[in-house]
Amino acid sequence: MDKDEAKTGLAGVVEGVKGKAKEMTGKVMGDEEVTGQGLEEQKAAAAKRDSARHAAEADKHQAQADAKHTEADLREER
Repeated sequence: MDKDEAKTGLAGVVEGVKGKAKEMTGKVMGDEEVTGQGLEEQKAAAAKRDSARHAAEADKHQAQADAKHTEADLREER
């Protein structure tokens, strides 16, 4: 995972917390619009976290494939 992907994941966490706070504020105030905005922000934040998680998984699989390839190359050299 590169720095941008990590930042995206972290931004997703922060935005999720902000969205939850907005949702709760809307509920306390009885403001359905603010509650809805908070829920939408949480959905967007979840998408950012998922994106970062998928990027990390892809990086992990690529590293495993690279390691297997290197291992196979070393066996061929013997």
